[in-house]
Amino acid sequence: MKKILCFMLTVTFIFSICVAASEDENNIKSDKAILLQELGIIGENTTSSEAVTRGAFSKLIYSISGKNQSAAGSERTFTDVNKENELYTYVNFVCDMGLMSSYEDGGFQPENNISYHEAIAVLVRFLGYDSLAEAKGGFPAGYEIVAAGIELTKNVTVKNSESITYDEAYLLLYNSLFVNLSEQTSYGETVEYSSKFGNTILNRAY
Repeated sequence: MKKILCFMLTVTFIFSICVAASEDENNIKSDKAILLQELGIIGENTTSSEAVTRGAFSKLIYSISGKNQSAAGSERTFTDVNKENELYTYVNFVCDMGLMSSYEDGGFQPENNISYHEAIAVLVRFLGYDSLAEAKGGFPAGYEIVAAGIELTKNVTVKNSESITYDEAYLLLYNSLFVNLSEQTSYGETVEYSSKFGNTILNRAY
């Protein structure tokens, strides 16, 4: 009888820990989403469990750019996203900034889901750490190493080539707000980059 009671208490304790951990994780995601909503980066009615498409992620990157949205000025031609398409501004922006690219056939394939590795690479480029990521092995390993080092993937469970969900994408966006931007400080034969404390997207764009 004592063994059965002990077993039941153990199971209950483990279950309680799992539930608490799950609640903490959900609270982290919801808190981050609230700040993103207040900054106008995401809308109030968002679905967190669905996969993010390339087009939707382009919109998120455009939104988090804030005042820097005017940095891209050229107009590109895509076989599947014309100028009348609601996604054109966002797709054109990320491609013009060199954050994402179209395929060989000239299409952007905005309805395709974007993977964890791809989303991380886009943000690493956006934050200015792509040269460092390339030096550390390139896509995807080098980008993942750099992302971890700048805490871009803090509280994010990276699932390699799987499609990223909105809740995980929001965590990446939130983390990116506080990363010190890496900017080129020297040109010519020797190219150097540096990051200054406090020089973040949050401070520069909002």
